[in-house]
Amino acid sequence: MRKLVVISVDSLFTSDLDKVKNLTGFSEALSDSIIVKNIECIYPTLTYPCHATIMTGCYPNKHGIFHNEKLDPGIHNGNWFWHYEDLKVKTIFDYARENKLTTAAVSWPVSGNGPIDYLLPEIWPLDYERSNSAILNAASLEGKKVYYRNKHLLNWKENLALDTFAEAAVMDIVDHYQPDVLFLHQATLDHVRHINGTQGEAILEAHQKHGHWLANIFEMYKRAGIFDKTTFVILGDHGQLNIHRVVSINEMLRREGLIKTDGLGNVLDYDAYVQSAGISGHVYIKNKLAAAKVMGILEEAKRLGYIEHIFNSDQLNSMHLSGDFDYVVESCPFISISNDVDGEIVNEINNDDYKYAKATHGHLPTKGDRPPFIIYNSQLPARVIEHGRLVDEFPTFMKLLGFVIPDDIDGTALI
Repeated sequence: MRKLVVISVDSLFTSDLDKVKNLTGFSEALSDSIIVKNIECIYPTLTYPCHATIMTGCYPNKHGIFHNEKLDPGIHNGNWFWHYEDLKVKTIFDYARENKLTTAAVSWPVSGNGPIDYLLPEIWPLDYERSNSAILNAASLEGKKVYYRNKHLLNWKENLALDTFAEAAVMDIVDHYQPDVLFLHQATLDHVRHINGTQGEAILEAHQKHGHWLANIFEMYKRAGIFDKTTFVILGDHGQLNIHRVVSINEMLRREGLIKTDGLGNVLDYDAYVQSAGISGHVYIKNKLAAAKVMGILEEAKRLGYIEHIFNSDQLNSMHLSGDFDYVVESCPFISISNDVDGEIVNEINNDDYKYAKATHGHLPTKGDRPPFIIYNSQLPARVIEHGRLVDEFPTFMKLLGFVIPDDIDGTALI
């Protein structure tokens, strides 16, 4: 059995491959590889739902992670789906454990307190002081040791420092433990695209950083003497789209008396609320007597050119999305949806939130760039596959590990 390493480069596009093919790390990963282009994502195209799909082979309506953030307007939706217990189905880590393999995960979404031998989950609470304890509380025993050996590199929610820490943790884990299965998530490219837009010089610099991290990991496996028996998968999770304006449907609801605030931008209570998913938003109607009024406001937002789709539960079911929300709205081009209240309805883009920046995601998977899926050093014949689906990645991992692929998932193996 070959070892498996999965490296998620958040917001890596298939169109990036031509730009990175000669860069350190990427040039090696793209040599003699199986390259699957233009992976069809899930809806919404958000990091946590995507990574839940990657590790389960299921759509959000089955695995239960339909947003990055848990609904709680009173704290500006500050808690994310950090923890493994939020998943409703088994993951690659469960199957690896059943097959008596050792596992590691570093900065992998929805992994906190998961059944993973060497675990440092991705968690960033509302302030710096709580972030260290939150990571440690959700890490494995051996993961805590890795944390303490590398914590000097960690800077709360500063992406470059987070990814530098994550790479150091991976190197440490490989050096000390050599797990059979290792998953790593890095988000510098995603962060840079949010701040700068989908293309530009800053994007090329982010590519170079990720390339060097890849090269360092390959080199670590070579030094450990296990490179030749390790398959590496490098993948992206979603695309992004450029944004020109930010629109608050919640402010429209507030002005119609459906959201109560303190006048300073804090929600105290609501009859209806739209939780931003970036380019889409989940509509919650707590007071069902207000449903017709809410729909009237959504239709007005559509008439004004703020949103282009209002999806009901039947439509969402056909898109493999369900949850305790009533509708999902998709914005018009170049618009993202805001959680904000007590301000203007239409606002300029800003870097206060990843959902309001110069580029973001959460859009329909039919829009914009799509991510690639690269299998390197697998000893399988090199080839290019033009299309795949995000749900197909988990069964591909299962096949690479020689496991029986379960019948109750949504994907099929790409190889």
